[in-house]
Amino acid sequence: MKRMLLNLMSVRLFSVFTFILLNLYVFSSPVQAVKYAALVMDAHTGKIFHTSQANVKVPPASLTKIATLYIVFEELEAKRLTLDSVIKISKNAAKQPPCKLGIPAGKTISLKEAILAIMTRSANDISVAVAEKISGTEAAFVQRMNRTAYALGMYDTIFKNTSGLPHKKQITTASNMARLSQALLKRFPTYYRYFSTKVFKYKGQEIRNHNKLLGRVEGLDGIKTGFVCASGFNIATSAVREGRRLIVVVMGGATPQWRDERVIHLLETAFSQLSQKNNRLSREPLLLAKEESEFPLQTTAYKETMEDSQLPAQKNVSEKKNPGDWYVQVGTYKKANDAHMAAALLLAKLPEHYNPVISVSKSDLKRAKHYRARLGGFDKASANKVCKLLRKQGVSCLALKESSRTKMLTAMVETG
Repeated sequence: MKRMLLNLMSVRLFSVFTFILLNLYVFSSPVQAVKYAALVMDAHTGKIFHTSQANVKVPPASLTKIATLYIVFEELEAKRLTLDSVIKISKNAAKQPPCKLGIPAGKTISLKEAILAIMTRSANDISVAVAEKISGTEAAFVQRMNRTAYALGMYDTIFKNTSGLPHKKQITTASNMARLSQALLKRFPTYYRYFSTKVFKYKGQEIRNHNKLLGRVEGLDGIKTGFVCASGFNIATSAVREGRRLIVVVMGGATPQWRDERVIHLLETAFSQLSQKNNRLSREPLLLAKEESEFPLQTTAYKETMEDSQLPAQKNVSEKKNPGDWYVQVGTYKKANDAHMAAALLLAKLPEHYNPVISVSKSDLKRAKHYRARLGGFDKASANKVCKLLRKQGVSCLALKESSRTKMLTAMVETG
């Protein structure tokens, strides 16, 4: 008996010692947005008010789910599905990485609940389950997504999954996402209203929308946010004022806060210009365009009415003045990208006055390869407060001080 107790104590001590070692020998670096791109467009006419690298190919991240939902709405329109249709969660769907609703395999959810889970939590498991319900397999559904994208004129877009999880060959452009958003608004105005849902109540949970601009910006009622390491922070939005609706797409934000401020600036500037010019407002209903000529958004250059020089410069997230040397560690992952995504999701849970640096630490032990998700740049008091906040939400975390032995190195981002 004593020997068993000694063995158990030895195992625990070894585990604690290993954990400490893995935290001492690390490499870390902040997330860098890969490519910034933006586009501002009149949703009805397709007139472009601003473009910046709008045809540069970038990963769509969870903006992919706009296309997933577009096909769901096609099924509802064709009456092959109803909002009460039952969606069964397969083993494949249940094993998807976060964000997810976390329903066990074999359980079910209604299609309406599935739509709201995808829109608010950006649930990867539910995206796959819905795809399997419609097409039998996710792969078959993705083929339909690509056919639909091509039919809409999204010639620079390739989908490889239904969720937007990292894949080296999954690409899009800001202009293609604006086109998809325009088609969604024109064809499915009734179902589009679900994108304005701020809170989705499910099984006693209150699931808040990742889109923090809802309720903050006049007239803004959608659409979707997204993030993977390779893309930075993305968003497709739409807002309507006095009968004129605009679509704004921003890709490659360094932080969610910067991305949101960019959207606000672009929207306010565009609506201000419309007001100053006393343009005749288009109050016609948005209907499905039947011919390509009714989708005027093309890859040819348009005269920009808003210059990039008017916009606030995007600061590198590592340029924070006098950053603290404390950080909050929130998890360990086998892939760097999973660690980045986990940190980004938790950052969205924090109050807005916190603006930490997202970073990943890589173990320096040859026998192990692990990546740790971190939120850094705090002083000691702030780090402990943030950790306490996260623990109240069921998140395990540690408030730690950067060791003098820590080496800084850019973490390789795994996108596959």
